[in-house]
Amino acid sequence: FTASAGDARSANYGTRYNNDGMAAKPGWSTLQINLTGLVRSNSNNFHQQESLDAKQLTFLKLFICPHTRKAPIVLYFDDVRLEGNGLPAVEGLRAFDFGPSKSAVMPGFTGVHENTKYSSERGYGWLGGVNWHRRPSNPDDLGGDFGSGDAFQVDLKSGPGAYVVEMCIDSFGEWQSGQHFTKRSVELNGKTVFEEALDGPGWLKQRYLAFEDDEDTPGMDLWEKHVKPFMPVRRFEAEVGADGKLVVKVASTGGWPGIMSFLVAYPKAKEAEGQGFMQALEKLRAEAFRNEVALNVPKPDREPPKPAAEEQRNGFIAFVRSTEENIPFTSVPAANERGAPIELSACPGERTAAQVGLFPLNVLDGVTLTAGELLGPGGAKIPAAAITLRKIRNFAKRGGGGNAGALVPLLLQPLGRLKLEPGLTRGVWLTLKVPDDAKPGAYTGALTVAGGGHEHKMPLKLAVLPFTLDQAGDIVISCTGTTAGHWRGKY
Repeated sequence: FTASAGDARSANYGTRYNNDGMAAKPGWSTLQINLTGLVRSNSNNFHQQESLDAKQLTFLKLFICPHTRKAPIVLYFDDVRLEGNGLPAVEGLRAFDFGPSKSAVMPGFTGVHENTKYSSERGYGWLGGVNWHRRPSNPDDLGGDFGSGDAFQVDLKSGPGAYVVEMCIDSFGEWQSGQHFTKRSVELNGKTVFEEALDGPGWLKQRYLAFEDDEDTPGMDLWEKHVKPFMPVRRFEAEVGADGKLVVKVASTGGWPGIMSFLVAYPKAKEAEGQGFMQALEKLRAEAFRNEVALNVPKPDREPPKPAAEEQRNGFIAFVRSTEENIPFTSVPAANERGAPIELSACPGERTAAQVGLFPLNVLDGVTLTAGELLGPGGAKIPAAAITLRKIRNFAKRGGGGNAGALVPLLLQPLGRLKLEPGLTRGVWLTLKVPDDAKPGAYTGALTVAGGGHEHKMPLKLAVLPFTLDQAGDIVISCTGTTAGHWRGKY
């Protein structure tokens, strides 16, 4: 759905605030709109946008455009109100949110942008040069933007002594450009408190492919599973002298400059209260994220079938589905898919594929799938090594730039052993590379599914055609099309 707001100057779409990517889950949820983030949609260039006058709003609208639905969609609203930040007051605590001048500032924080140079009157700001100030927007107003400069200074009016500094120096990146560097460090009042080095393989493993083997499942907590591990809040201690000044330097080489998303500093003598502030902040951010990020679940194909005696014994219903159709985790096998053989046809030297599904009836751990050799005319054989099995991994995929996404079968990964659980249908992708010298004719074999002390064999049939295909030329395919793409300069 869309949220729109305007002030006295808002005469059309371009001069009002618009957020067309909002999403609400079924049932009751809480929508929070940060009034410091209301900017006019008058340009695709964020830095040219103008802020609305939040003190002189003339309208706030929430609406849905059901272009393809016949029945109307009804939204129910209750308890619309202005709220405070919900964070406890802590004596001596300073909190700063770094980002571009037009970006939203987290309630309870002081905004620091590219023009926030230090002055004694202000009591905080950048010292020396100022670098990047960007707004990737993900995941929220606090972690969704960042700033960078030679050093940041804040005058701590609570005086000299030991302080706790909690800060985030990470970002999800923007436009598919993940944060990268070879070395980075954090220095507090001249003392190095953090150092990190990252080479190419480390960047791929820890950043770009950080969640490669961490499958997304229904009911998961995206905040706990992905956001918190990727944008940790790091805790340090610093000694502040008689001048009461805290100077923070985040340095980086070999990529992005040293960035800060946010920083919180409080006296160590107030550590219990400071921890209470951080815990309240974590709760607010997590609740807002869970309310605003909706993950759609595909509807089941049909009503669950009544299992046959053998299927009940096995603990699952095996089925075969066309490779032209997906097997989402909510898939229910059709009658013509149950007990069907895996049927393939290909030329010598050709690669072809099939797709099988397992509809769990019981919890089974350590399930294996194994393909045997195929026997053909005149004793001809195609070895089992010609067959590759991979699991179809479910992936939480956001659609476009909005907050709505879906849990979809998207990636092929090494099979290993599967855990079957009712309500989570598994798909397995079979790829067969027909040997160049395979004899034409009919071949037969089986795919064996084993688990819970039982084996189930799925017939596998292959027709090798009596002609060959012309060899295909070379082509490069990447995430950006048919070029080496964006990552060629990274690794």
